Amino acid sequence: MPIRALRDNVFVRRRKADERVGLLFIPESAREKTQEGVVVAAGAGARLKGHVIRPMSVKPGDRVLFGKYPGEPAEIDGELLVNIKEDDLFAVVEPDGTVRPLYDHVAIKRSATPESHDGLIYIPHTSQELAYEGDVVAAGPGICNYKNGSWLSLSVKPGDHVLFGTKYAGQEVKVGAETLLLMRQAELAAVLE
Repeated sequence: MPIRALRDNVFVRRRKADERVGLLFIPESAREKTQEGVVVAAGAGARLKGHVIRPMSVKPGDRVLFGKYPGEPAEIDGELLVNIKEDDLFAVVEPDGTVRPLYDHVAIKRSATPESHDGLIYIPHTSQELAYEGDVVAAGPGICNYKNGSWLSLSVKPGDHVLFGTKYAGQEVKVGAETLLLMRQAELAAVLE
């Protein structure tokens, strides 16, 4: 049965998690859910003040990124989809692999944490503190003014070196071989110049 999403609802089919890691088979119950999927259906858009409709930024077929706990699961004709509000989507992955953040989301490449030695003990990077800073790779169009539908632009742009509010800000998402941090602009503390 075809599905027609209403308002700013988006129905997404999650990408299947890898079944194997090296030679090991991972049972489905132990696999981590992916944060990537394909839009199956998208509504017409959010209704703003004065009955103006804000058009959707995504369309069926778009590859999208979202958080670990995105929305409500919906089983339709035996297929498990996720119903997500458009505002809760992080970004669209374009066919060429580039990331296009939505709304006030920002894609950041976290600065590398330098490997350190504490006396004679080597501390691997997995045990070290995460860096609180990184470089903006891409930024969304801004925040939608719900009164008139105009866009308020972001304070950061690609190339800016930024400081996060906390080391746990945003969500790490793997896009191809690259790991990006996707977060809202409000989670940034400063631009380092």
